[in-house]
Amino acid sequence: GGYTYREALPLVTRIYLTRVYTVIEDADTFFPELDGSWREVSRGGRRLDEASGLEYEFLIYEKRG
Repeated sequence: GGYTYREALPLVTRIYLTRVYTVIEDADTFFPELDGSWREVSRGGRRLDEASGLEYEFLIYEKRG
């Protein structure tokens, strides 16, 4: 999970990320925090999935330089 994300980051120049706004108490895998070498180029705005009640948004990041 998290290890795979960290290993793949140096190989990509664009990230398509779905951010889900919820807290899962026993979660053990997370996408790593992006450092200053990434810039956000698009943000879709928060949306609500009525079936699950979860809020989410789509983001796109590109590698700087």
